[in-house]
Amino acid sequence: MNYTEALQYIHKTDWKGSRLGLERIKTLCHALGDPQKYLHFVHVAGTNGKGSVSTMLTSILSAAGYRVGLFTSPFLSEFRERIRIGEKLISEADLIAAVEAVRPFAVAMEDAPTEFELMTALAFWYFRRQHCDLVVCEVGLGGELDSTNVIEKPLLSVITSIALDHTRELGNTLSAVARAKAGIVKRDRPVLFGEPENSVAASVICSYAEKLSAPYFETAPDALSVSETTLSGTVFSYRNYRDVRLSLCGAYQPKNAAVVLDAVERLRGEGLPISEEAVRRGLQCARWPGRFEVISRDPAVILDGAHNPHGARALLSSLELYFDADVHPIALCAVMADKEYDALFSTLAPRLSAVYCVAPKGHVRALKENKLAAFCGELGMESYAFGSVEDGARAALKAATDRSVPLLVFGSLYLYAEANDALTRLLTEGR
Repeated sequence: MNYTEALQYIHKTDWKGSRLGLERIKTLCHALGDPQKYLHFVHVAGTNGKGSVSTMLTSILSAAGYRVGLFTSPFLSEFRERIRIGEKLISEADLIAAVEAVRPFAVAMEDAPTEFELMTALAFWYFRRQHCDLVVCEVGLGGELDSTNVIEKPLLSVITSIALDHTRELGNTLSAVARAKAGIVKRDRPVLFGEPENSVAASVICSYAEKLSAPYFETAPDALSVSETTLSGTVFSYRNYRDVRLSLCGAYQPKNAAVVLDAVERLRGEGLPISEEAVRRGLQCARWPGRFEVISRDPAVILDGAHNPHGARALLSSLELYFDADVHPIALCAVMADKEYDALFSTLAPRLSAVYCVAPKGHVRALKENKLAAFCGELGMESYAFGSVEDGARAALKAATDRSVPLLVFGSLYLYAEANDALTRLLTEGR
């Protein structure tokens, strides 16, 4: 098997969609020797922020000298991004080996695993083979019935935020979503919630933790203050940490960093030595593409993965933080047809000067560019449709440059790779 064949196997249509439940992943992991039982996990769930929290925490733990596995989804440019140790992606050879190890057991299952269940098993098998000291594991969807919830005794569970998303699977109320995500909490194991101001969700998670005798902790929003915000990064203070430098941009990232700092305190309480120097170095070095990622400052070009109402509000807050009210960016956008893109654009429309609509290659769920442009036009927005991301990126960048406004890319993480490649090339040619 070569690397291309390994990817084809992972993506084959035999693995049916998204089916919540733990029986298949338990069966598959048990056949592999239950690798998850030999690993120490930080399990991270949440509507938004879980990827940023996971990567910041991994950066800190790596700076502290630990060998840290990181499992996230989805990928942006390279499939191997989903499984890494520190910043190092799983190698092609190791991914092939993992597929070859898991394949016989997956094929033998009467109820075949989903692709995400297959990926979870691959990751856990790989992390055990690599003798990871810790694994930071991001939930795929929800919590209680997500395949990553085969984890039995995490060092720490983290729930970053709660908002309405994936309502078909998780429920259409904050209480229902909070209960689904609280399912990662385990008996006698600590849980940290990063959005205590969300009283409905906090009450649900705290009550669930109490039933399991799980120590419940919250972040302290009033203890967070930001002293410097530029497109080069942020300086903030939180609790006993003063003037911490964070490389990640976005109005929401200091709040995510506060979750990480509290997570560090909980892990210290579990007996892990983590120095303040490692904390500061880890936050300053953390990288998380596609989340208010600044790829150019002159002109300003920003890539953000906002694709739901919660993400739209976060993106709007970032625009208000970094740019004056009279600055109206050009947007390069693509959305998935099954996402709540109406709420996304209703939130952001007043701040945008024009929308350049595209559809990423190879994504059958993507809304056609002409339909997206028509929808934006109905909202009163200046909108254009382009048959390729390359053409849309070129026109959007020219318009942003001519109008002396930022170019903002958002709507779906599936747009990231094509847009980033096209814009990086165009910006290089322009220089």
